[in-house]
Amino acid sequence: MTAIYMRRKLSMHDGRNRLSAILDTVSRREVFIVCHGLAGRADDQEEKITSEELERMGYSTFRVSHRTGKRNELLFEEQVRQINESVSVLRNRYDFRVVHLLGISMGASNAVIAGSMDSRVASICAVSGISDGETWMRERHGRRYNRFMAMLNGMEEEEYRTGTPHDISVNDLLEPNRKFRQLIEDAARHDCTRPSALSARSVRSLMLHSAVKHVGSIAGRPLVIAHGESDSLVSAENSRRLHAAASEPKKLMLYGGIDHDLMLHEAARKSVLSAHIDFLSEHS
Repeated sequence: MTAIYMRRKLSMHDGRNRLSAILDTVSRREVFIVCHGLAGRADDQEEKITSEELERMGYSTFRVSHRTGKRNELLFEEQVRQINESVSVLRNRYDFRVVHLLGISMGASNAVIAGSMDSRVASICAVSGISDGETWMRERHGRRYNRFMAMLNGMEEEEYRTGTPHDISVNDLLEPNRKFRQLIEDAARHDCTRPSALSARSVRSLMLHSAVKHVGSIAGRPLVIAHGESDSLVSAENSRRLHAAASEPKKLMLYGGIDHDLMLHEAARKSVLSAHIDFLSEHS
């Protein structure tokens, strides 16, 4: 394994919130910002093991835990802004010349949007990403979608009328299978700061979050999109939609038999990261 010659646990301020982050310095030249998923943290297993793999390949990594200040509030436009602020910190405070983004699940959507807005980002790797929040919710709720939307509208109206926040549990929002339902419950039980429910405002932010509307603006910079064909939480159609809307250079990688934990599978993880590095070399 490539030695990490410096690890820093950082505190950075994005102008509104104080954020915790982890910077593992291997190379002074290039760094990957590894973006976590919905209700995730910088030290989650999939992000941690992905960072370790990149470090073995000779790249520095940076992971930030998103925060918006209030319990059960995740505002995804704020998360994008925090990624762009992280780019500034890495370039200006730590002198990295090249910054790449790698995002997993909602982190993939955030990475696509942040990269589209920031020409300083050299490349983007989107793993198991959500193409569009509203489309994803339609997929998750199916024939119950209208009932779900009526509930969300009612929550927002009640909150506006009374000033009392209303939340929806993450499990009710995502309707995961038993495996991921248990993982979500265990994560919230072991970390009381991790939201097990989202505010109505957060759910509306999710519905408006649309990577597919931004991905075309990455034109000219390498974009690698990867997804498990058996993803039970975010269908592989999301990555197909992103790839169809993206400009060149772009690459789509689909892995049969893999669920929403693609980067926990060693062979797939190595394949995605090696393909991304090779794609960078082809288009540098």
